[in-house]
Amino acid sequence: MNLLGPATLVTALSAWGQREALSKKPDVVARGRGALPPEGSARLLTGVEVVLEHVPHLVARLLLSEPLADAEQGVIIAEFDPEDANALLLHCGRALAECAERILTDETQEGRLNRELTETLVSDHRLVCAGQVAADDASRFVGTYVVWDGWHRAAKWLIATRDGSTDRLSAYLIKTKHPLVQLST
Repeated sequence: MNLLGPATLVTALSAWGQREALSKKPDVVARGRGALPPEGSARLLTGVEVVLEHVPHLVARLLLSEPLADAEQGVIIAEFDPEDANALLLHCGRALAECAERILTDETQEGRLNRELTETLVSDHRLVCAGQVAADDASRFVGTYVVWDGWHRAAKWLIATRDGSTDRLSAYLIKTKHPLVQLST
């Protein structure tokens, strides 16, 4: 993994929300969201509002993992190498490799839709991921990395690496004190 520099939790959450708003998902549009403001703090805040309204259960689980403060470089921009793929899990606990395999082989309607979405994605958005850091060293990650937003893009990247691509996968990587929190249902 290549660490590029600091970011903020608000920036990561806003990017997630902006991607949700740009995806034109019916439930985001139904909440009265028109076009995103073109730039600045209004766009940043709109992105945060969208992510809090659209996926509050995921944001809550992420926050329960206790992200480090911005003063502790709690969010960094990272690039995952193809060798890091086995350390990526989706927020549901599934391995990214398992999801990529299902995209390639699932012949159900959902599988075909996931494959179509994966094939047509523009991969210029950063993922939103989290990784637990060691209690005594906030620069050392322990365990796996959790993909909160962008699993289709991550699967597309993984499939491309299997075909020989050496491209890196860009992400906002949120450092947390605790591992992924699974809520009982």
